[in-house]
Amino acid sequence: MHRNSLVKGLLGIFGVWLTSASLPMINSGMLKQFSPEELLTARGVLSAVLVLVILRGKVLVSDRGTYLMALFVSGAALGLYKGIRIWGAAPTIMVVTATPLVNFVIGKIRGRAIQRAEIPGTLMIMLGVLTVLFKQGSSFSWLGLYWSIFGTIMNGIFYELIPLSKATQFQKTFWNCVAIGVVAALVSGTNPAKLFMVTPATGLGLVLFALIGGFLYWWSNMIAFDKENLPVQAASVLAQGETITVILVSMYLVGEQHLSMIQWFGVALALYGTWYLARALQQE
Repeated sequence: MHRNSLVKGLLGIFGVWLTSASLPMINSGMLKQFSPEELLTARGVLSAVLVLVILRGKVLVSDRGTYLMALFVSGAALGLYKGIRIWGAAPTIMVVTATPLVNFVIGKIRGRAIQRAEIPGTLMIMLGVLTVLFKQGSSFSWLGLYWSIFGTIMNGIFYELIPLSKATQFQKTFWNCVAIGVVAALVSGTNPAKLFMVTPATGLGLVLFALIGGFLYWWSNMIAFDKENLPVQAASVLAQGETITVILVSMYLVGEQHLSMIQWFGVALALYGTWYLARALQQE
């Protein structure tokens, strides 16, 4: 693997982590004025508007794969939203962390070689995240599990479609944001027009939220999953580390939770798994 391409891919992963980690800080203020559903809609709609301005309206592509990619990311968003609403964020994220397993299966079907470091790296990151999120006595829901598995499968297929799309990274970002905004508005009944009928100060906060949590987040994903930068399987594994960064930021800067010793072990294991896989990719 070319070193410059690897660095770009890892920077994309770091961007995914960083933008995800920043959301708890922004959410703590924005949730006083908007519901989570409205913020999710803003994350899609306003981000799409930002990219539309950057590209000066040149967002239409003839590549069918780009629209297919947007379709599957909308399915992933729907599964994640429904899962969280039915049985909570922790169990939903625990299931979605298994996305790399979907990519392993797809890779096997497509005849893609699996790098030796990907399996232990995947297991360490998944086990680390599960250790951090697992809570005894949590209620179980078959419907919540169904939606979470549905979202996980959609997410894995979405990851596979990113490098197959022939659109530019900005165009891919635009269509992903459109898909997220449409799904969020439809399932929650949010009127997107409400996002534009706010005071200047509130509007600036929404734009900042959309810039970081929408545009920069999805753009970072497009860089990470670019076929010239990282293999799909490795990028899928490394992307799961965003859960750990969100938890750490929520604990230190927002004060939402405190970790036990076992949970700290999970954090360390997930971070070590990330380092292990990144180091193995560098040595290839």
